[in-house]
Amino acid sequence: MAVNLLPQVSDRELKKVDSNIKGFLGVILWCGVMVVIFVILFFVKGLETGTVRELESQKSIEINKIIGLNPLTDDYYTLAYKTNVLNYVKTKQYKPTVIQNYIDSKLDTTVTISQYSFDAEGNIALQLTAPSYLSAMRIWHSLLEDKDVIVELTLNSFSQDSLQSVTFQLRGRLNLEALYKKNGTT
Repeated sequence: MAVNLLPQVSDRELKKVDSNIKGFLGVILWCGVMVVIFVILFFVKGLETGTVRELESQKSIEINKIIGLNPLTDDYYTLAYKTNVLNYVKTKQYKPTVIQNYIDSKLDTTVTISQYSFDAEGNIALQLTAPSYLSAMRIWHSLLEDKDVIVELTLNSFSQDSLQSVTFQLRGRLNLEALYKKNGTT
């Protein structure tokens, strides 16, 4: 028979050791969770840093593309400006002096030219506003009197507004050589 010389462990001591082990395991588990959280945060930060670098790279590429478009944009705006100026000059404001003087000499002072167009072939279009139908017909007749200068002249539109003003459009063809000879210009 053997004699047990080791003291017997009481229930209280067993519970104390058991609670110490549980506490130690809780601390280890808590440290493990913290390590996992730090690893996840580090991984997310790395992803965000990579995404930011990629976006900055794309931003610089797009900025370089935009900078490369500046001369093209300047050329476009220059061309658009020139086109607008030429259209403005061609359609509404440009009246060669000889033709302007000739037409103004045929018009009554109560008549206004609201639109005027002329091309190099001698085609002309006038949109006029007169105070009455009678004055509109007189202007048309006056322009048709000189058969050497105005070869043909047709009435395209004719309307009257609420103020009894008559708006009409005449289209025709000029003999530019006869016009210039008559006005002393070559």
